[in-house]
Amino acid sequence: MERDLYTTYLTSSFRSVRFGVNEAHGKGQAIQFNYLLDEGAIKLNEAAGTYSIDTSKIKAAVRKLTTEILTIEAEGSYEKA
Repeated sequence: MERDLYTTYLTSSFRSVRFGVNEAHGKGQAIQFNYLLDEGAIKLNEAAGTYSIDTSKIKAAVRKLTTEILTIEAEGSYEKA
């Protein structure tokens, strides 16, 4: 079930970003996508032009990103945000 959840999350990312990064949802999703890509939780298959979830990394990467976001909110840090 987790794999389905993260796969749905990935496909939803593309839908949200299509509105552009100047729109709040698109910008937030682009930040999340790039973070997870940098963490290796999302993989690009350049030959096929597709993306996939690395199930061995996604859970830890989402947890790490969530911790960072919630810490920034709790601190009220405009600089970090």
